[in-house]
Amino acid sequence: MIESKTIAHRFGAALGPENTAATLKRAVELGVRWVEFDASLLKDGTVIVFHDEEFDRCTDKTGLLKDATWDDVSQMDGGSWFSPNFKGEPILELGAALRLLDEVGMNINLEIKVNGAEHVELTERVHQIVAENWSGKSKLLYSSFSHEALVHLRKIDNTTQIGHLFEDLPSDWQAQAEAVKAITIHADVDELSRNDIMSVKAAGYPLYLYTVNDVAQGLGLLDQGVDAVFTDCPDAFKDMSSPAGALL
Repeated sequence: MIESKTIAHRFGAALGPENTAATLKRAVELGVRWVEFDASLLKDGTVIVFHDEEFDRCTDKTGLLKDATWDDVSQMDGGSWFSPNFKGEPILELGAALRLLDEVGMNINLEIKVNGAEHVELTERVHQIVAENWSGKSKLLYSSFSHEALVHLRKIDNTTQIGHLFEDLPSDWQAQAEAVKAITIHADVDELSRNDIMSVKAAGYPLYLYTVNDVAQGLGLLDQGVDAVFTDCPDAFKDMSSPAGALL
């Protein structure tokens, strides 16, 4: 379903502080059409655009997301860790991020980031926020490492588009994908063999691999039948082409 050959991972994590509006702006300027990002749950039920289960790596604060409220997060600096040029860059609340993405006409892969036992609450909150803030259902693909989250998402929405996210490919990957009516398979490029790629493609699924930052590797994967790659470096792929056409 993704017409691009690249998806900007965490909005393009090499362009700026990951999952922030500043980095999204740079991706838009590059002509990126698809971005991936993470939706995580706070203690007070707020959903933020953030990957890790703790704040230490990507903010000026420490601690677990599950112990924080939106009031705590709204006071954090989410940019200085990357560069002083991004000092004061805020962490995005999911609804605000979706409105911004919608405004620039972006297509999105929204990962439901389950860090514990919160898959039901997080999935329902994400689905509600998307319904209230996103206009183009066909331009949104959900994914998650949590099979339970995807099962619950399918239970509450029989028409939304789902990609099943794995690290390596388990023996029952197809049964898991069929259980949630997934339309795509996503997996770790370092964990898949050529036979794995062939198996997914033979079963008729588009295959998207993360995280590929080397253009030559990306082109090689496309030649093997991979449909697209997630990359931190959409700028490196911008002017490259393959037999399938421009990567972006």
